[in-house]
Amino acid sequence: MFKVLNGLALSYLNVRELLTLAQRVVEVVQRAFASVPFLMDQSERLKVDVEALSTAFQKSLGSEFTEKLAQMDSVRDTAYRSFLLYIEGIAAGTLKPDEAAAAASVLRIIDKHNRSLYRLGYASESASLYALVKELSEDDNPALLEKANAVDRYEELKLKMNAFEELYQSKLSEESVKAFPETRKAAKDIAYRLEGLLTAADLVSWDDPATFRQGADELEDAITYIMTPARARHTRRENSRDDDDEPEGNGETAPLPPSES
Repeated sequence: MFKVLNGLALSYLNVRELLTLAQRVVEVVQRAFASVPFLMDQSERLKVDVEALSTAFQKSLGSEFTEKLAQMDSVRDTAYRSFLLYIEGIAAGTLKPDEAAAAASVLRIIDKHNRSLYRLGYASESASLYALVKELSEDDNPALLEKANAVDRYEELKLKMNAFEELYQSKLSEESVKAFPETRKAAKDIAYRLEGLLTAADLVSWDDPATFRQGADELEDAITYIMTPARARHTRRENSRDDDDEPEGNGETAPLPPSES
């Protein structure tokens, strides 16, 4: 079912990317695969491990950074809620039926990605917003935003979303991970459980695509969101080894070590 599952390379991910993917997978599985007890049990186990690692990792970044990050997250949340409240208001209107219909269609797309996504943790919210923005930019959806007169609020949301991501990634240098080596073992354990959960969800959606297709698509989006920059970084590193022209300590977070066989 997942077009990119066979290409999933968790060893390419740094700790932040692994946490982002794991948190998003937990959120999607617990919502879209709630009728599958095994997946719910495994996702809950993964959630506990992820929360423990996330807390430890945030502490390693320093209080000044985490305070600034919280401020930027609040700005991002405000932009999202402004966009959401506007869409909700227009969808409920009666004076302009075409405008209301367009807003109602946008609202259905928002609901696919969790209308309350601003209440999620940093990483999971980032992944959900990415998936939402990606879908709103596809097919006829930009026209829906125009008909609903929501383009300005949508662009403001993207601006604040990108500002948060730039700040979040700016601090996560190779040194910050090396300074907290105990995260390495925990990250490898999470990667092992995450890969198993994705494989199980893949099988479930393969057996019953009518029920689980949307959840499978959301998981595919989450994987693509994480793997695209990770693969690009891996390619750059491989090329730099060949050319021997990229200095070490380039500010990118160290990848997870390969899984032990």
